[in-house]
Amino acid sequence: MSKNVLSVENVTMQFGGVVAVDNLSLEVNEGEIVALIGPNGAGKTTAFNVITGVYAPTNGRVRFNEACIVRNHPTGKMKKMYKGEHADMYTVQFAPEEELDDEALKAWKEGQKALDAYAFTDHVLAPTPDKITALGMARTFQNIRLFKKMTVIENVKTAMQGHTTYGMADAIFRTKKYWQQEAEITARAKELLSVVHLSGKEDLEADNLPYGEQRRLEIARALATDMKLLLLDEPAAGMNPTETEELLEIINYIRKEFKVSVLLIEHDMSLVMKICERIQVLDFGTTIASGTPEQIANDPHVIEAYLGKDEPGEAANA
Repeated sequence: MSKNVLSVENVTMQFGGVVAVDNLSLEVNEGEIVALIGPNGAGKTTAFNVITGVYAPTNGRVRFNEACIVRNHPTGKMKKMYKGEHADMYTVQFAPEEELDDEALKAWKEGQKALDAYAFTDHVLAPTPDKITALGMARTFQNIRLFKKMTVIENVKTAMQGHTTYGMADAIFRTKKYWQQEAEITARAKELLSVVHLSGKEDLEADNLPYGEQRRLEIARALATDMKLLLLDEPAAGMNPTETEELLEIINYIRKEFKVSVLLIEHDMSLVMKICERIQVLDFGTTIASGTPEQIANDPHVIEAYLGKDEPGEAANA
């Protein structure tokens, strides 16, 4: 059985009285490509923002590489406003749903502690995105977020600064240590640009790249963090069929050569069906289906909410 890389457990994200993500649970295992799909406004990007530390969830837990990295529960005014489930699960009040004898209760508590060192406490974990990245998780964005006036290679090298050890004095006085490490990260950046088919464009301003190439540059920058889980938010948006096919090849190459797992948000169902082992479907923040591409393509709830009324088998054959 493959090792679990990401586990999102009972995550609810509520803004005031609006529930954007409702009791979401999903898993990504080692080497998998998993898609999170659904109509616009279904809560997909909000889920990404919770996983990567942009938002602290209203309730729920995120585990990465079998360690709890995010946990929260409703507090203050939200305790009265909360519309989700499992409000006490991540608090000191957490208790089993059924009555257990002493021995069974002890075993149950030990199992919960193995999952989460802070089980049965009110402790909150809400790391910032930079801390999440340092753990080995990186993402791209629905709306491209490059340093547009920096060159292509500078965008990639920026993501490597956390791996350098030279100080400000080394940079100012251009010491041997500075030049050695700069040469190393420059060479590595060129390798990553080759992976996303951007060789020869290192010195162009990022803003001057065509839209599809800007999306690939975001992927190269994410790879530069040496992550083990890559989250891609609509990477094929705005691409023509040729560019999308090239992207598919790149993602498969990254999975194989970098030995990473991928969590993908995408509206291009042809890409999703070709590349993913498992798919989870959200509608109005709630999971309505989860399974293999074939199962999702033939699920009547998914067809009605998202895929449309075409012949059920068409999406699987796309």
